[in-house]
Amino acid sequence: MRVRLFSFRLANIRRVWYWLLVPLLFAGCRDTATGDISDTADYYYFSGLDALRSGSPINAERFFRLGAQHGSPVFSRRCGEELVKLGAPEERVREALRFAGTWQDNDARLTAARACFAAGKLGRILTITQDIHRDTPGQAPPELVYLRLTALLRKDNRDFSSECSPWLTETPFTRYHQALCTELFAPGMAEKLSEGTIALARFRSALFRRSYGEAAALLTGILANHDDPAAFAAALPAVLVSDLGRTLLYGQSDSEKPIDFVKNALFCERTARLAQNDETAYAALFYAGRLYDRSGEKNALIAAERFLEAVQRAPTPGQKDDALWYYLTILLKSSPDEVLQALPRLPAEISNRRAFQGFFENLAARLFQDARWEAFYRIAPTVIALSGTGTGSKYAYLAGRLVETGLVKPAEIDDPAGAAQTWFRRACESGDDLYYKLLAASCLDSGGNTQVKTIAFTAASTANTPAADSADQGLGRLLRGYAEFEFPERVYSEWLKERERIGADVGMALAEYLEQSGDEVFQVQGIRIALYSAAGTPLSPDSREWRLLYPRFFLEEIEDAAAESGLPDYLLYALVRTESLFERTASSHAAARGLTQLMPETAADIARRLGVGVYDVDDARTNLRFGAWYLADLTKRLDGAILPAAFAYNAGLNRVRTWIRASKLPDTAPDLFLESLPYAETRDYGRRLLAAAAAYGQLYRDILPEGMVSYILGKGDSP
Repeated sequence: MRVRLFSFRLANIRRVWYWLLVPLLFAGCRDTATGDISDTADYYYFSGLDALRSGSPINAERFFRLGAQHGSPVFSRRCGEELVKLGAPEERVREALRFAGTWQDNDARLTAARACFAAGKLGRILTITQDIHRDTPGQAPPELVYLRLTALLRKDNRDFSSECSPWLTETPFTRYHQALCTELFAPGMAEKLSEGTIALARFRSALFRRSYGEAAALLTGILANHDDPAAFAAALPAVLVSDLGRTLLYGQSDSEKPIDFVKNALFCERTARLAQNDETAYAALFYAGRLYDRSGEKNALIAAERFLEAVQRAPTPGQKDDALWYYLTILLKSSPDEVLQALPRLPAEISNRRAFQGFFENLAARLFQDARWEAFYRIAPTVIALSGTGTGSKYAYLAGRLVETGLVKPAEIDDPAGAAQTWFRRACESGDDLYYKLLAASCLDSGGNTQVKTIAFTAASTANTPAADSADQGLGRLLRGYAEFEFPERVYSEWLKERERIGADVGMALAEYLEQSGDEVFQVQGIRIALYSAAGTPLSPDSREWRLLYPRFFLEEIEDAAAESGLPDYLLYALVRTESLFERTASSHAAARGLTQLMPETAADIARRLGVGVYDVDDARTNLRFGAWYLADLTKRLDGAILPAAFAYNAGLNRVRTWIRASKLPDTAPDLFLESLPYAETRDYGRRLLAAAAAYGQLYRDILPEGMVSYILGKGDSP
């Protein structure tokens, strides 16, 4: 999948004669599925963008108008969108109406309605949106409905109440609902809707603002107006029952009294029993489970039962997955044995397998922390069948290692070494997790390290991006055009919006273009595009695409830091990629800063020990020097062990020493020790660091994965 980069420049497209002649050249040219963009009418779009960049809106308008008339659908639409932004307000309104009439979908209506709203043309908004109130509530974009309802409200239109009431009470509450409520709650506006609708709107508004106490007080007032509050709740739309459940879970009108979770759970249970449809019953049962769970361990099994009921009533696969996840999580908190008994009964229940990776990660950690090797081994085949490729490779590898190390000795296995090899092959063949594939491939008796490299660096089996024949070719041409005609600032936002329709080949081409831009912001965007696009893409071990996934930005600074600290450069590249993805200005919620994510107090201590008086932790060279020194120091203090040092870099040295002392694993199994760590973040950190170090060593130092894995796991010297 080698990509072609573009070096075309737009030096000539601003020539005056161009816009006079191109209509003759491109008139009627619509078949643009193949060929260079510069040979088609789609070229007008980029000519218009370049004219805007050059400060020539008049020429830009001419190009966009030609593109809207002659370009292929994707480019014609983009040209129309640009025309709506040009000219005086009256001109924008005319273009907006023309645009909506041409494309006739809700996105086009929204573009037009925004322009009309900005120009104060409320009547035009009503014309554009005249049919959307006939849609099922929630089907039209919330912003579009908001603009229509605001226009109806300000024009005192008699249709306002009949259209607004179901929108406020039957659809998921958004910032646009909140914006409309702000107007409705103003003095003198309450009569626009019924008293009941206003009360529900005030309740939902408070909940949206996370004013849980206010929401609880409003809900108490609403329910007090009904003889049978549960029957009233059971007749509400499902979204309102969800809001009710969330308020009972988090809100308390009387701050002096604790929330009575059991009482609230019983209310939700009764609501579910009275509900006439699955949507409402599911919402009530789901929150009954949440409330019982919050009430304490004594009600854990009741909570699990309510979630299991919710699974049976779930109206959509996604909602079934949500209830099932809570069901399994509660069982795990109560007793892993409950989970081990439940899992074999669930193969047909899970819809989105990747959504359960976190749960299966927690299950493995719990079993490893409790030294329940046999239980893990027995459940591994079931988890592999349920969980998808990422977790499947993990469980297969760990099952093989438990056999290989003798931590489990199944009576049915005559040849433990052969059984372990079978598990390792399974991890390599079915997995998409580079970390576990590296480890499994390194454990295989493969007949040569070259084969290990090929196995480990074969890409994932499940793609994020569509196959080439199903990707949107028009969007692909558009994004390639941004690269070809040098509009890097438009690449990432457009790709992010449309990434599920963009083929991997286009994604990797964009990543390469942004990598070579020389701009740090664009380069980081390129890595993100490459990471998403490469999932599921068959990449050879030595392909250019691997270098897009593992680039060497800040090369001079990292090489210098490596030389000073005595650490190999590939380990520092892995550190920076894992910590910040090469984003110089990265910061964490805990206040860690820069490329190596140093905490302020850690940076100050390092500066003191290095004899540096004045320093800037945001300076790339300083940050890299300090981060490398810190990792090297941790490695020395942990007897040269790289992986535990990485754990300490993430979670702190004292914690890691405590974990080591409490471990029930042999010192020769640092990979299994990783699985027993109590912090999911630290477990994931260690995996990503090892995988990245192996990738950098292979790509830039020709170090085969087996040697790298051995070094990181503490079984040998640096290759």
